[in-house]
Amino acid sequence: MTLNNEHKTTAENKGIEEKVPNAEIEARYQALYIYFSFDSFCKALDSWSLKACQAHEVNDPMENKPKKPSKIHDEAPPFFCMSKVMSNDAMWGSYADRGRGLCLVFCFPKEYLNEHAADSNETDQAKKAIFKAIKYEVLRPDVKNSIDALSSKGKYWEYEKEIRCFTQYEASCHSINNMLFFRWPMRYLAGAIIGPECDCTIQFIKQKLHLAYKNHYVNIASGLSPHDPQNGARCIFLHPTSGAVDFCVEKASIHPFLYAITTKSRKDKQTCRKDKQTCRKDKQTCRKDKQTSWKDKQTLTESEFFTMI
Repeated sequence: MTLNNEHKTTAENKGIEEKVPNAEIEARYQALYIYFSFDSFCKALDSWSLKACQAHEVNDPMENKPKKPSKIHDEAPPFFCMSKVMSNDAMWGSYADRGRGLCLVFCFPKEYLNEHAADSNETDQAKKAIFKAIKYEVLRPDVKNSIDALSSKGKYWEYEKEIRCFTQYEASCHSINNMLFFRWPMRYLAGAIIGPECDCTIQFIKQKLHLAYKNHYVNIASGLSPHDPQNGARCIFLHPTSGAVDFCVEKASIHPFLYAITTKSRKDKQTCRKDKQTCRKDKQTCRKDKQTSWKDKQTLTESEFFTMI
């Protein structure tokens, strides 16, 4: 179960690839990841909503500062910061409490991620949203609107592989202490990845996900609208026969050879074995090279000896 992303890190080129929780939806959906500390993860589940970032909350001092800010007259919409990678150790260290947190996996239809103009008549909030892949540049851009201004970062942030989802205000949006929370992204929640330093078990996190979902949808068959403002969005990843939510939860671990985070899937185990085999072959090749080098030295010594006679 792998997802072929456009950009791959060094670790991914070695065989670690980003995962979609269900092989059947791999072709249609793009997996995006949001990192949390354990406390933030619990708050997101308890409220069944995601906190949206606002323009003044960005953590890069150079961000949202285009060459000619006077050209921008529109107000920046709220947005969610997501990543295309889960294997980057820097992301776990910076955004998931040094690996003690978790990562929520969201799967959005790939056609939604194609750049398009927001349709105000659309009922699905994901279709109304604008997904923008961050451009990592050396020079600050010359832009004409707030979304483009927030879609560019310095080259040194390139490891994040960030995608920003700019959303519109909607009925289920609520504000707490000037912070905005939206429920509609939870409709696309597919699972979670437990950080390599987190003590939680897969079973515990699965129960927590199911309990949080059940608290917001006591009866899945009740016919509630997926955009009911009182209940948020029903998850689209339901079991085809039972109708229950089929969340996928995996435990991340530190890769045995690389500066990377990986999950203990069958493919990763195979990759690990291949890496070990490659390492053994490299050692054998190294030994052969040493033997060849030693023979060359002996040959050279004999040649020199006969030359001297």
